[in-house]
Amino acid sequence: MSGDDDAAPDFYTKRSPIYEIVVNRVKEWLLALQKSNVDVFNLIFGIEPSVYRIQSDEDKKIIQQAINDLSAYLRKLWMLKGNREKVHSYRKNATEVSRQIINVAKQGVCNTSKILLCRLDSGYRYRVPDRRGKFSSKEDYEIRFKRVSAMRDEMLKILRKMFGKELIFFFWKIECAPIKGLHIHWFIGLNGSKHQDRINVPRRIADKWNECFEKDDFYTHNLSSHQRHEDAILRVIDYRDPLLGRILGGYADYLSKIDYLGKLRTPGNMRTFGGTKLKKTQKSKRGPKRSKQMHHFDALEVRRPLQELSMEMGWQEYKG
Repeated sequence: MSGDDDAAPDFYTKRSPIYEIVVNRVKEWLLALQKSNVDVFNLIFGIEPSVYRIQSDEDKKIIQQAINDLSAYLRKLWMLKGNREKVHSYRKNATEVSRQIINVAKQGVCNTSKILLCRLDSGYRYRVPDRRGKFSSKEDYEIRFKRVSAMRDEMLKILRKMFGKELIFFFWKIECAPIKGLHIHWFIGLNGSKHQDRINVPRRIADKWNECFEKDDFYTHNLSSHQRHEDAILRVIDYRDPLLGRILGGYADYLSKIDYLGKLRTPGNMRTFGGTKLKKTQKSKRGPKRSKQMHHFDALEVRRPLQELSMEMGWQEYKG
């Protein structure tokens, strides 16, 4: 599909069974939706993505439910077309990723008693015209993906140099969104006995990264500063905290969500996720035992959207 003569195409396509399934079935779904509920159809496709943010909660739920229905519809059809094993492999991998995040973080809390949780997002700055999510070809996407991967490697080197052994764990995930384009989600745990400032510590990381990648127009946002309520999730959390499992499970769910398009477009053997590995269990530490034990929780049972925890706690303005 091509745009104007002086503009790059909005996206590229490659004829394949998957392409045929997605395009044809989306057309069928849209026509059926337009006939069955024209109001919902207009609500979804009659507004720009930026306008979605100012819609009422009720209309947002309608839009979300319709898109979720489409996603489930396409997934079912894709499986019926002989891709059942591939879909199951993606889901299995997501479960393993979720378990890795929770168990590594849990091990870190056990070893250090308390951890400072940090969240950062890295991506290209907005410019006019906005071409962050537009790719002229398969090769264009691969070149830009490899550049983001290379910057991620440099960011990890900087992170390790800044904190050394005080860096308890880190996890990253590369995603590609229609508007933001290629970007990286970061979930970082630091020794909470050494670092307590939940705003300025991640800000130091973001500032250092931004200083190094200013020439690439690649910018890191400190999401920890978005949580302004007293019971912020991104804070120093210790092994006795009753919300420990829910918080870790929420971020594990966020970072392990399946991105089918990302999986299909990632070049070669390059990865879209990575992080700290679970260490071998060491012998018990010397000294007196802790007066209280860590709250027991199952890695899969606590894997739930953070929005559920936010609603339970009454955090209306919560951002993950």
